[in-house]
Amino acid sequence: ERLNTLKEAQRQMGDYNSLTEEQKTQYRALSVEIAKGENALKGMNKELRATSGINMDKVKDALKKVGEVAADVAKKMAQAFMAVGTAIAGALASGVKFNSEIEQLQTSFEVMTGSSEKAKETIEKLKKVGASTPYELKGLAKTTQTLMQYGFTADEAYEATINLGDIAQGSAEKMDSIALAYGQMSSLGKVTMQDIKQMINAGFNPLQAIADMTGETLEQVNKRYEDGKISVEEVTKAMKYASSENGRYYKSMEKQSKTLSGQISTLKDNFQMLTGTLAEGLSKTLAGQVLPLINELLENLQKAFEEGGITKFIEVLGTSIADMVTKIAEEIPKFIELAGMIISSIITGIQNNLPQIVSAAASIITTFTMTILDLLPQIFSVQYYPTAPDIPPNGHIARQTVGSTP
Repeated sequence: ERLNTLKEAQRQMGDYNSLTEEQKTQYRALSVEIAKGENALKGMNKELRATSGINMDKVKDALKKVGEVAADVAKKMAQAFMAVGTAIAGALASGVKFNSEIEQLQTSFEVMTGSSEKAKETIEKLKKVGASTPYELKGLAKTTQTLMQYGFTADEAYEATINLGDIAQGSAEKMDSIALAYGQMSSLGKVTMQDIKQMINAGFNPLQAIADMTGETLEQVNKRYEDGKISVEEVTKAMKYASSENGRYYKSMEKQSKTLSGQISTLKDNFQMLTGTLAEGLSKTLAGQVLPLINELLENLQKAFEEGGITKFIEVLGTSIADMVTKIAEEIPKFIELAGMIISSIITGIQNNLPQIVSAAASIITTFTMTILDLLPQIFSVQYYPTAPDIPPNGHIARQTVGSTP
């Protein structure tokens, strides 16, 4: 094991020619230790072979594999704990990104509604839908905005989005396509065959929905369309009927949310919202302090270079960076505290469930040990050549097993 550790350390140092003189000295020292270890191992192997008649090379290889498996398990457990910190950092980064996207959506809705409160209200409602259905917040927001661009109010667009969510049966792409066709006919005030075909291609036939609602045949509804007697209002009523208790798409979102794909989508939305909540303070710090500082720094550097050349540039750079680092340092304890709380919670959870964890670990170790014991007879009955045999004229070499006479 020590020999493997030395070899791994030497390997990680990289190419000899790229090392510093000090590193080369360490590299050569490792080479000497590795050579000593290999020589000692060969001597032991030779001595044991001579006294026991067992081919120690094969025994060594077998035991080495066993050791590698055990070492790999221990290594992965250590890596799992070390990865907790990285995972927390990744979660915070994901949360910052999510908060940035939410901020963009809120700004967009604010422009479309003319009210920051209405924009926030709409996003909160869409968040709840995303957290309990196969749809993600982005897809829901896109459909709502599409309808608002065709003249729907925020409330009307939200209600229509929920309606379309059932009709599209969990597909954000189909929902947006149907919404586009519906928005077009609503804006025009007329039902066109182009819009009908676009809806049908997305999986929803509005004429069939009208037939289901009125009790007519599809042929009768088609005839009414040809006579210009199908209005946008009737299509709207048929869409609502399609997702009502008597419609064919009733509670479609709820049903889709219970599928594997739907649960994964819901999990993704919930995780993003959780990380967004955890990273809320970091997002505010970045948006309110760090990024403005960086932008100000770049502007000051540009101005300094134009006014005083490289000398002024270096002077401003040093002062600005010092100020920026000071302000960032003031915020770091908050995030260290948050990370500490999360890690503490994980440790507490492990402690509270320690009996179950120990029991499971003991079961794994017992199974592993019994497997090794079962393999030992096979390890020590391996076939070998104690000495280099003479090759007979026919070219065949008789195999010898442990305890046999050469």
